[in-house]
Amino acid sequence: MNTYKLTVSYNGCGFLGWQTQVDELKTIQGQINYALRKLAKSDDVKSLGSGRTDAGVHALAQVVKIEIPIPIAPDGLLMGINSYVDSQIKVLSVEECPSGFHPVRDALWKEYCYLFSFGEDSGLPHFNDLKTHFKNKLDIDLMRMACKKFIGEHDFQNYFTVGTETSTTVRRILHCDIEKAHDFPIASPNQEFYLLKIKGTGFLKQMVRLIMGALVNVGKGKLSPAQIENSLTIKLDDKLGPVAPPQGLYLSRVHYS
Repeated sequence: MNTYKLTVSYNGCGFLGWQTQVDELKTIQGQINYALRKLAKSDDVKSLGSGRTDAGVHALAQVVKIEIPIPIAPDGLLMGINSYVDSQIKVLSVEECPSGFHPVRDALWKEYCYLFSFGEDSGLPHFNDLKTHFKNKLDIDLMRMACKKFIGEHDFQNYFTVGTETSTTVRRILHCDIEKAHDFPIASPNQEFYLLKIKGTGFLKQMVRLIMGALVNVGKGKLSPAQIENSLTIKLDDKLGPVAPPQGLYLSRVHYS
């Protein structure tokens, strides 16, 4: 088999997430597999992403390993895949890679961004599926204080949903902060956007969205940073916040050695 590493960007709206399901053309992986079968003229194709984004979640740089039975020059593969996949998906780069490369296990860290605004919504409607707007006024300084509590190695048992088997809920967060989204690709002149940036060695199912939901409750004054810290030491009966909407979430970077 011939193996390649892809970097893929996509708008997750209208898709059922990354992972192939029964209606595979409504998933990102399904779209890529469809393109590979067309190019290879074979069903013997495989793809593996660096993470399983949920329905409606976006990616700026998803990393994907593919296997196909025939050799294709990287430039031709890039053009070929882009000609078959939905217009909301774009392969940014293709390179040959060793057969032993594993996009999940070999990743040193991943970074997610959550794009949001709050208060009066004066943003353009074109961005509604690409960010999340919270109607309440949020205390960003207090949310940033709470962000610091997540940094380090903790048990995130209160920040995941069941659905993917995992041997442990302990994860290591390298960076967690909120900043103004001046340089984000869809920053709007009509609305002040903010970015939660969180970088870690691994993430649980819906972990970032649950962290964001808890941070929003901190911003509303419903929770304190101390309660966030406490949630990383004991099992709670209930989540500290709802799962934040998918529209604001982006897989932004995956780093390898």
